[in-house]
This record gives sequence, C-alpha cells and structure tokens, in this order.
Amino acid sequence: MKSFLKKSLTVIASVLFVLMVIILILSKSDIQVDQLKLKYATPPSRFDSIRGMNVHYRDEGPSSDSIPLVLLHGTSSSIFTWDACVKEWSKDHRVIRMDLPGFALTGPDPNNNYSIEGYVAFVHEFLRKRNVKQCYLAGNSLGGQIAYAYAAYYPGEVKKLILLDPAGYPSALSKGSLGFTLGRIPVLKHLLTVITPTSVVRKSIEDVYGNKALVTDSLVQLYEDMTLREGNRGALLKRLELEKEDTSLVKRITAPTLIIWGEQDFLIPLENAYKFQRDLPNDTLVIMNGIGHLPMEESPGKLAPLVSEFIKTVPATPLEQGRNIVLQTKAVLGKNLVNAINTKGTEGALLFCSEKAFVLTDSMSNLLEAKIRRVSDKNRSPLNAAMGDELVYINEARAALQQGKSITPKMQEKNGRNQGYYPIVTETMCLQCHGKPGFDISANTMAKLKQLYPNDKAIGYSVNELRGIWVIEMNRKKPLNNL
Repeated sequence: MKSFLKKSLTVIASVLFVLMVIILILSKSDIQVDQLKLKYATPPSRFDSIRGMNVHYRDEGPSSDSIPLVLLHGTSSSIFTWDACVKEWSKDHRVIRMDLPGFALTGPDPNNNYSIEGYVAFVHEFLRKRNVKQCYLAGNSLGGQIAYAYAAYYPGEVKKLILLDPAGYPSALSKGSLGFTLGRIPVLKHLLTVITPTSVVRKSIEDVYGNKALVTDSLVQLYEDMTLREGNRGALLKRLELEKEDTSLVKRITAPTLIIWGEQDFLIPLENAYKFQRDLPNDTLVIMNGIGHLPMEESPGKLAPLVSEFIKTVPATPLEQGRNIVLQTKAVLGKNLVNAINTKGTEGALLFCSEKAFVLTDSMSNLLEAKIRRVSDKNRSPLNAAMGDELVYINEARAALQQGKSITPKMQEKNGRNQGYYPIVTETMCLQCHGKPGFDISANTMAKLKQLYPNDKAIGYSVNELRGIWVIEMNRKKPLNNL
C-alpha cells in the first residue's frame, strides 16, 4: 500500500513538474500599454479619459460632417480591424472608431462592467464627449450586438444601422474559434491569462476567416499584441462569463438597417442572418460569398462601397414603396386599356377589363413582389368588393374629398405585412364606363355592362369622385442580395 501511494505521489509530482515546465515555456507576460502605444498609437490616434479608462480612438475625415460613421469592433479585436475600409470612408465621411473597454489599447474596465448595457452606456458617453448627436452606427460581432442595442435604446441618435455578422441569436451550428472555446473551459480558461501561444492566436483568426491565406504573420502579431496588453486576458474571461444571447431589442429598432453576413462565417453562422432579417422591421440583407466572420478585413474592397452606397441612399418608406407599385401597375393597365379603346372602342375596353385586367394585375403582383388589388364599396365585380378596414378608409377618403380636402394614402401593419390604401379618383375617360347612363355611358355600353356584370354598382360617377382604392400588401422586408 505504501509502495502504491509512493508511486502515485511520484506520478502526480512528475505531472505537476511537466505542467510547470509547459507553463514556463508557453507563458507570456502582459505587455505594458506604454510599450504598445509606441508601436500602435501613432497619429491619428488619440486618447480620452472616460469612466476611469484612457480610451484609444481615432476621429478621421471631414470634421464638418455632422453625422459621422461610428465603428464598433468585436471581441478581442481593435480599431485596426477597420483600417482598410476607413481609408475609403474617410474621404467623404467623418469616421470615429474606438477600442472598446476590455480590449486593445483601451484595456480593462476598472469596474469590470462588460455587459451589453454597460457597453451601450460607454458608447453614449463617448459620443456625447465628441458632440455627436446623431450617427451612422456600424458594428461587427460583439460590436454589432452593442450597435443594435444602442439603436434600440437611443433610436433618435442612429440615422442608419450597419450590422456585420452581429452576435445575439443562439445557434446550434456555431463552431466557435479555438480561443473562445478554450476561454469557456473552467480549468483551462484561467491558464489563458498567462499562456497565450502564438499558434492559438493564429488558429483563432483562421477559424473566423473564409480565406485562411489572408491570415498573415503581421495580422497575427497585431491580434497577439492587443491580447497581451496588460489586463486584457483577464477582462476577456470576465466578458465571456457575462456573454448571453439576447435579441429582445431587435424588434424595437426603427432605423433603416443593412445586414452584412459572410457566407463562410462559422463562428456566427449564416442561419442567424435570416433571424435578424425576420425580426428587423426595415432591413436589407447582403450575403458575401466566400467571406468569413470579418468582412471588413477579408473583403474591404467590396464592403466599403456597399456601406457608402447604403449611407447616401435615401430609403423609400413603405408608403412610398406602395405608391411606386401603384404607379407601375396603373401604367401597365392604362397602356393596355387605351390600346383596347383605340382598337375596339369602349366595348372592347370592357372586355379587356373583364378578361385581362385581373391577369395583368396578378402578373404585376408577381413582378413587384406584392399583392395588388383594386376594391370599392360600389364594385363592378364581386372580386373587387371592399371589406372591413378598406370600407372605413373609403368612407373617410370620400368625406375628405367632398369637403374639398386632399386624400392622404394610408399605410398600416397587418398580419406581419405592410398594407397600403391609395385612392382611385375618377377622370373624364373613366366616365365612358363609370359615368351616368344615357349621358356619359352609351346604350351599347350599358347593354354590354349588364351582360358582363349583372350586379354592377360602379356607375353614376362624375369627375373627381372616389371610385375605389388600390390595396397594396407588401412584405416588411427588402430583397436579399448576394455578393
């Protein structure tokens, strides 16, 4: 028994000795921030004291730009992740980026507040000190999660939102990077505060790149240096302990949003892109083929102009989108109706309306990705009968018109879709089929109307009267794009 115990103690001692040797060999000391500043805090880098931290940031581009582009990096990253894109964006925009608390040259938060709410409060205070009252806000990964939370808490301060592979939704398909995986293992994670092999850093970056050939020695050195900044490894562990998936704020966001996702992102897989697209009320989704978790590093040449175009484009509101659908459909129907009148007279126009109008409207619905209908309380076909909210709007619009007021189109959300009402007001040409019998409508036309529509109610109108409405139903989403 004593012999067994002695052997066991010897084995344990040997294992501990080997572990100590491994730790001594692989351990890396923290790098003092002043040493890193000499290498990385070159102009235009600046520092500002916020919440007990000396925050590293850069403010570039035209200072006259009152609505800057603000950039938030992800976990274990830094302001340098945006370098290539900022070269382009800063030509036309003021661009502000900072090292978030717990990362890079800013370093750990003395209060260890690494919650999303804490980051939102930090960004808000930082922007107030820069006198930024409204901005275009972009974020990647953790930065994306902070960005959409900020947009939910401060909707008036975010003009547009750009989310690049943001964190938030849970996913069973997430593979995780090596560094993040080790950082969640109870025993090993504490060793990471002293052991951070270059090989682990390189593998962690390669895990989030679509094209691993782009992971250069200089890139690995940058990430390793930022990780070894004094206090950052301990801060990362605290951040990972607090990490939680919470997307309850997403549906509260009102800002137009551009979602950009790397098709080869296995840290936060592509399935999450569709979750954001589903829940954001006003978004466009772009998938970048062959790109991983960091599109601003892997493909700045494609990403930079994409974001620039999004910023400068004035998005059509749902009401405007619906109006455009009405105008396009009206143009197609009108062209065919005039052709029918010119070739076959008014009776030919009636045949067109009874046989072709529904078919053309359905084809426009498919083309424009919207459900298009024309309805009335005085309908010609039973298929055009107005119901429910449609009748309410018709009565309100008719009363406004009779009082000499203009009719305002209406857009509402119904059953998860945008539904718009747009008035149809009679013009002189309409009276040939919708005017007064014996005065506007000829005997032959009336006979044809009775033949085609035995229960016709759509007659007796004068010019400038409400004949009915267009009803446009659209998905709340913009189309998906691939790059």
